[in-house]
Amino acid sequence: MMFRKSLRQSWVLGWMLLALCSLGWLSSTSVQAHMTSMGTLLATIDTANRQVRLVVSVSRDDLGTFLKLDKNKNKRISFDEMDGHRLAMARYLAGRLKLSNNSWFCEVVEQSFLKKREARSKRRLFLRQVYRCAKPLEKLIFQNKILLEDTGGYRHVGRIQWGQNVYTTIFSRMYPTYSLDIKKAQAAAKASKARKRRAGSSKASSKAPKQVGGGGFWNTFKKFLILGAEHILQGFDHIIFVLCLLVVARNVRLLLVVISAFTLGHSITLIFSALGVLVVPQAVTEVLIAITIAYVAVENLAEHQGVRWFRALMVLLGLLTAGSLGWMLAAPLFAGKSASMGRGLVVVGCVVASLGFFLYYVFQLEEIEPSGHRFWLTGLFGMIHGIGFSYSLQKLNLPTMEKVSALLSFNVGVEVGQLVVVLIVFPWLYRVMKEEKYPQMVTVFNVGVMALAMYLIVARSF
Repeated sequence: MMFRKSLRQSWVLGWMLLALCSLGWLSSTSVQAHMTSMGTLLATIDTANRQVRLVVSVSRDDLGTFLKLDKNKNKRISFDEMDGHRLAMARYLAGRLKLSNNSWFCEVVEQSFLKKREARSKRRLFLRQVYRCAKPLEKLIFQNKILLEDTGGYRHVGRIQWGQNVYTTIFSRMYPTYSLDIKKAQAAAKASKARKRRAGSSKASSKAPKQVGGGGFWNTFKKFLILGAEHILQGFDHIIFVLCLLVVARNVRLLLVVISAFTLGHSITLIFSALGVLVVPQAVTEVLIAITIAYVAVENLAEHQGVRWFRALMVLLGLLTAGSLGWMLAAPLFAGKSASMGRGLVVVGCVVASLGFFLYYVFQLEEIEPSGHRFWLTGLFGMIHGIGFSYSLQKLNLPTMEKVSALLSFNVGVEVGQLVVVLIVFPWLYRVMKEEKYPQMVTVFNVGVMALAMYLIVARSF
């Protein structure tokens, strides 16, 4: 009996150590839990000349870091670091772009980097390719696998224009291709014109491009459902946050409380941020997400270590927060650049709110009982994570109905991913919570998470 108990405790301790090692590996491979900027693919179809003009845009920092061009390891790729590597970059980008017409690959007849666009955008690369197909365009399949093999996943907004129609999609690891049946679309357009003539419509058709979208309501729903699940399962910071909530959820009721709060919080900001109502710079959001992880880990620790430890760690975390966010505001000034007013106000607001939040807990809390306020706290932190979820949708210009479908299904996908984590971890945790060594194991886990989160705060800021 004692042997079985010791064996079970060893398994728990082994799991905790494995989790900490995994977190350390993840932090070393990708400080940024999300890509610094989504890629874009813009295509124009010329059926008369059997050509497709395509421009892809990716973050210079993401591509250069992935190709190991970052000599000073600061995750920022300068023009000096790019010198002599443009050919390698072009080969990588072109090798992951393909266009086929009726299953026959089209030939690339022109290729060049767009220097003027790069100069205006400062942090992005633009590659232009012109494809010529041997036969009349009928069924086109666009393939974009750029950076999809990178840690944490990558996504690209696709915008394909054919005549007056614009088709919008997202390329991801699960959906690296997009199919457009020109022949079927032409037949549908002719049928639509015939119906208008029969109805006696005399109105001239608008020359403005018509948003067609990504293949209908249900296709959009399915695609973004998977994208949402991928997003949380590949975003290690969101998983860590959920794990921090689970290790102190003593029963199913408390589990439902915190998961419901997290769901409610991130759903609100995901919708408003994706629709452009709430605008927060992604770099600031990444730091705030790391702060939420550090806070929950500290509170988990303090439940076993006492108020004095909690207050000391809160003071440290408050100073770290103010310093990191303050640096994000001051860094452009030191570089001789002017920071935008909007970003400055957001950062200042975050500093003031964070310090007020930490000071309240430092001086008002007399005993550590997370279950008493975890609903409100998790809901608030969930709002910050929801902004992080939204960056995958912000640049997607879908028609109204498909935008509703995308928002709904992406949010459901996030919940599915979250539920997968909970169903895998919590039943097992619930069984071992009665173990005598469990508080010590939770302490070890949270110390590792706190250290990792504080490292992420600094790394993402500087």
